[in-house]
Amino acid sequence: MSTISAVRNLISEGKYDEAQQKVNNLLKEFPDEVLYNGLLADIYRGKGDNKNASEVYDKMLKRNPDNGQIQLTFCDFLINEKDYEDLFIILNNVILNSKIEVENKISLMARIIELPDLNQYNDKIMIILMVFEATYNKNVIVPLLRPDFLIRQNKAGEAVDRLKEIIAGNNDNYYAWEKLLVIYLQIKDFNNLFKTGEECATRFNRSFPAKLLYANGALELGKFSIALDELKKAEILATNNKESIIQVLTMRADVYYRMKDYLKAFETFETAIKADDQDLTVINNYAYYLAEQNKNLKEAEQMAKRVIEKEKDNTTFLDTYGWVLYKRGKLQEAAKVMESIINKGDKNDAVWYEHYGYILKKQNKCIEAIKNWNISLKIDSTKTELIKEIENCKK
Repeated sequence: MSTISAVRNLISEGKYDEAQQKVNNLLKEFPDEVLYNGLLADIYRGKGDNKNASEVYDKMLKRNPDNGQIQLTFCDFLINEKDYEDLFIILNNVILNSKIEVENKISLMARIIELPDLNQYNDKIMIILMVFEATYNKNVIVPLLRPDFLIRQNKAGEAVDRLKEIIAGNNDNYYAWEKLLVIYLQIKDFNNLFKTGEECATRFNRSFPAKLLYANGALELGKFSIALDELKKAEILATNNKESIIQVLTMRADVYYRMKDYLKAFETFETAIKADDQDLTVINNYAYYLAEQNKNLKEAEQMAKRVIEKEKDNTTFLDTYGWVLYKRGKLQEAAKVMESIINKGDKNDAVWYEHYGYILKKQNKCIEAIKNWNISLKIDSTKTELIKEIENCKK
């Protein structure tokens, strides 16, 4: 074992030639030992000699076709090399290999689903996932991989339908319920989030996430008393978990703000910041709401600046900073911030163009303001208040 430890240390230090010499000595005596061959493959990978590494794996698999550890390690190698053709040849064997723990198979498939360049293999992945489900039809996590995959393909509707099927087959699969609620939240289907959230929060009465998601649905539909009730229950379930308590306080502040009870909203934000003065999302939201109400703008600017100093590339935080600067009358700085966000090209957000439009209007650049407001309306047609702004700017 001391020789093995020495080899591993040499590999971690990048001393591949020394490591290979030691492993070759071991292989002369025990040529079929899986552990030694695995180390040799690792050495070749470390040296960038993928051809020889692949040959070692092929040899090991021929000698030990059912060895789960070899199969998993080979899959890892093929993923890193983006050799997807060979990967999908071996995947079926991995899924059907009873010697491999199901948790390891779930981790592998979850990793594959996350790969960005597998579009041409979508059908193969779907078949493998269905085989996986059939093989482990009693497992509550395995069937959730297919909805995850569908979400990655921007097929939220199909993911929802699949999760409904899973729940219909097993009402007690809490993970399917929770994932369904999360998708409803992501696609902003607040009616179904509220309706299904109520059923989930009742069925799984001790679930903190279920209470929070149900409260979120209630909040978005303007059912504020229900939202506050659910948040009370969630707070009890949070016990002493600081992260969970912050989540409750942040949403409670949101509820009070939507109720136009600004005093309670800001008091709740203060409580949240006292509980954790490092939570950037809480500080950001507080700064934004203060700016919206034109209150404590100097303090809001300090908070927003502190946040972006910690996360310079976060477009949500930058938007808040730009909006606070606008409210402070620092139009040139505000415009630069908004331009930097929009020019990033990460995505299109209606709020960015809306805010930039107001900044431009204040700078008496009405033509540019109208252009940005029209983009905002194109992205989000519900922002009907901008139509009046456009008409006023034209006059």
